[in-house]
Amino acid sequence: MDNIDLIEGSLDSIKKIKVKDLKERIKKEKLFHFESKIKKKDLIAKLIEHRKEYEDSSDEEMDEIKEQIIEITDNIQEMNLDDPDKDKNYVLFKNNILYEVCSILKDLVEECRIVFNNEGFEIKMIDKSLVCLLDIMIKDCYERSNILDNNKVVVINISELMNILDCKETDQQIKVIFEEDNMLIHFCRYIKNCDKFKLNLLNENLIDEVQDFQMEFEQSFVINSKEFSKICGKLKKFDDKIQISYELLNENNVKFKSKNELIELNSNFENNQLVSINITENLDVFLLLKYIRIFCKSDKFSKNLIVKLIDRDHPVEMEYQIDSKSYVKFVISPQNCEDEF
Repeated sequence: MDNIDLIEGSLDSIKKIKVKDLKERIKKEKLFHFESKIKKKDLIAKLIEHRKEYEDSSDEEMDEIKEQIIEITDNIQEMNLDDPDKDKNYVLFKNNILYEVCSILKDLVEECRIVFNNEGFEIKMIDKSLVCLLDIMIKDCYERSNILDNNKVVVINISELMNILDCKETDQQIKVIFEEDNMLIHFCRYIKNCDKFKLNLLNENLIDEVQDFQMEFEQSFVINSKEFSKICGKLKKFDDKIQISYELLNENNVKFKSKNELIELNSNFENNQLVSINITENLDVFLLLKYIRIFCKSDKFSKNLIVKLIDRDHPVEMEYQIDSKSYVKFVISPQNCEDEF
């Protein structure tokens, strides 16, 4: 079978080639990329698509088309295969971001309002203790989406959703199909090999829509997110609050303090701790470490954490920028602390 031309040869002859040999031929000729566990029928479908590209092009264009196809990631569901959900409201995630976001939410809220659209999803919530505001915007997270309306709003129980998401295996993709009263969650390998779950949606009126949070923060500093997580991990051993302070006389230092423990960071680019400081007055604010520790789970999203402040009587904003369009923000109320540390 080695003498069969994969581009112009008979498809019937190609289908007789063993899948192992077919994979080796495609790799050797650098025709396109595919997953190692791909089934033969899906591999044939990709080959058909590749042949169509060839037939529609001139010889001069073929080299460029080959380059493009080699760079294509495995996207079998966009080939000429029947998608049983093509007429439904659904999204197919290309990464694990839904699980990662929900693993943070579960410690802060019981029910959650999520707005899905074809660009991504958005969450604006106030935690159950009314201490912090969550503002999460995730873009470019789908392999494919088909939201028929501009926005699909769902209210769900986070614990129940996490119980389902915990069943996902590493090599499965998350597909969410929206029905009137349910959210179907499929963990897929290719198209038809799926584990299927159904989650009942809650009444949309259960949670009020949170309006955009508008506040001008005049002071800020940027710190390595992993380093900040380490600091908070140490401080939690000594108290339930963290004191963040800054003195103009010591302009290169932001201090993080709890009872019996003092950690001081210097604005030193070599140690990758404090990245930058934009503070023009003395600051002193107390925050609950319980919440800060939950926020620190977001350090996987961004190398740096942006902390924005006004004074000790106003909220503090912590932002993890995932990219130019996506972010995870927390706005937390300060804690009055009359006792001196």
